[in-house]
Parts: sequence; structure tokens; C-alpha cells
Amino acid sequence: MNTQAENKELVFIYNQNKRFDKTCLARVKSLNVRLNEINLAKEPVTATQIKELADKIGIPVHSLINAEMVEELSPSRKPNC
Repeated sequence: MNTQAENKELVFIYNQNKRFDKTCLARVKSLNVRLNEINLAKEPVTATQIKELADKIGIPVHSLINAEMVEELSPSRKPNC
């Protein structure tokens, strides 16, 4: 019997450098589901890929973005020049 659920996979996007992400990955692996892991520390995701993912699951792009991560990547103030 080949059901639609059997053909699906879980795409798990995480950062191996974040403790919370590693904990979540361990829990997801324990679910015994078909898993496609994307480790942002090794395989950066493009803006286009994020947009496509948001469209596919029907949510706004900002719902996929970790605001804390954006703050870490963005300079908090301009250099004094």
C-alpha cells in the first residue's frame, strides 16, 4: 500500500552551531520519518529558496526567519568614519 504520507519527507533546516537546533534535530531523528537535513552552517540557503519554501507551505517569509540570527549577522551600528 502506497499512501501519500509514505512519499513525504520532512525538511529540517537547522544550524549545527546552535544548541537548540541540535536538540531539535535529535528529537526529529527519533520520529522515524524520512528526513532531509539542511545544515545552514555547511549549506547556506538562498533568499529564493526561502521564498519558495514559504510559498509552498503557505506562510509569509518572515515566519521562517529567526530574528535573533538576523541581529547576529547585521551590524548593530555604523562604523565611525
